[in-house]
Amino acid sequence: MIRVDNPRDEANVAQVYEANQEQVFQYWNDLDAVERRSLLDQIASIDFPEFRRLVESKRADSPAGETPGTRLAPAAMIPLPRTAEEREARDRAHAAGMEALNAGEVGVFLVAGGQGTRLGFEGPKGCFPLLPISGATLFQHFAEKIRALRDRTGRPLPWFIMTSQGNDATTREFFRANGHFGLPAAEIHFQPQAMLPVVDPEHGRILMTSPSSLMLSPNGHGGAVRVMQEQRAHFERYGTRHLFYHQVDNPLVAMADPVFLGHHILNDSGFSSKAVAKTDPAEKVGLFCVDGGTTRVVEYSEISDEDANLRDPDGGLTHRAGNIAVHVIATDFVAPDDSAEPFVMPYHIARKAVRHLRDGELVGGSEPNSVRYESFIFDLLPRSRNPVVLEADRALEFAPVKNAEGSDSPSTSRAAMAALWAEWLDRGGVTVPRDDEKRPLHPIEISPLVADDAETLAAHLAETDIDASGMIHLR
Repeated sequence: MIRVDNPRDEANVAQVYEANQEQVFQYWNDLDAVERRSLLDQIASIDFPEFRRLVESKRADSPAGETPGTRLAPAAMIPLPRTAEEREARDRAHAAGMEALNAGEVGVFLVAGGQGTRLGFEGPKGCFPLLPISGATLFQHFAEKIRALRDRTGRPLPWFIMTSQGNDATTREFFRANGHFGLPAAEIHFQPQAMLPVVDPEHGRILMTSPSSLMLSPNGHGGAVRVMQEQRAHFERYGTRHLFYHQVDNPLVAMADPVFLGHHILNDSGFSSKAVAKTDPAEKVGLFCVDGGTTRVVEYSEISDEDANLRDPDGGLTHRAGNIAVHVIATDFVAPDDSAEPFVMPYHIARKAVRHLRDGELVGGSEPNSVRYESFIFDLLPRSRNPVVLEADRALEFAPVKNAEGSDSPSTSRAAMAALWAEWLDRGGVTVPRDDEKRPLHPIEISPLVADDAETLAAHLAETDIDASGMIHLR
């Protein structure tokens, strides 16, 4: 065993040897003091009991996969309101959601650990300048949505942001440099998610990227569960009973949607989700299904071709409730008091090709040669009391930014925002010129501080003259 002076380091080093991972010290004698400190700090960040459990269990790729010989059933979904009765139910839900917002019982939880690499952007994805005229970033856009809700209710709306080890410092500095986008800094709470080692698939040995660097990977968006549990004191201080959860790549998210909150509250649900109707069986989104009598999300890669292409008599997809990673989570469910047993999240396995250090040289090519462990937030769904799945209108609420070009890119997301804003303007009495494909002829951008839905925009337009013959920028 290597020798270290600090008792805490000594205990961490002992855990490495107990886990049979002593190969991480094979270059120890060649490291200087700074490199040794860096390696020891990385080791200290690892939850070794959890890591050993994962390696030793060798779990299957997914705890939610389809059981051979069984058929999945579509999950029950509250549909978009089409009848008078459904509209009345929506109104009741809206009232219940607004009551919770007006009582200050709601917080926002943003998953923002990703980098903008796939967009060709250096830095956290939330710092990507997406808005079409101002160049406002995703972070600013979400902050303005929160500010609009705070102004409407007169109550705090605490913002919990899960970063990653790689972008936490940059994200915090970006918020500081931008004055926290007009929000009280004390109501914004950053916390990086935990990291787990990446291992070789044969022996479960931790891989390294350099003599002093372990290969580590974020523990998936299910890592939000631990972050939420560690934020429980803040929930108690604010009186937060419901967390509105979303990811950083969807600018159309209906922030803390009162209707969604209301359905969650009226059903006394622990975990609720929004879904959009899939029209293409090949679309790469998970599906809300009933598997063995339990509601869960089955990833698109895990559902059989037969189930994916199954059709109802009307021709629509039987399995069409697509997961868009928008949830409401009860804090007493996800972060109960200390007397309750903590959640142990199941992990999924991803096998990827990586370059790593072996015998002093970087090796690895195009074939999968590593295993990383990820937990998914939607694996809480089967444990939830009274789970709710609410249908959302894709055109109004889902325009993710994932790729530099093509589908789910900045251009498609901006087009979706422009189409939505144009519809709001039309409903407010401003006729927006369009081309032959019904796309707005001129750029449009409406800040959430001016209007965050068609109704608030109509009220604004009643007191403002808008020239729609050119660019429209309301801020």
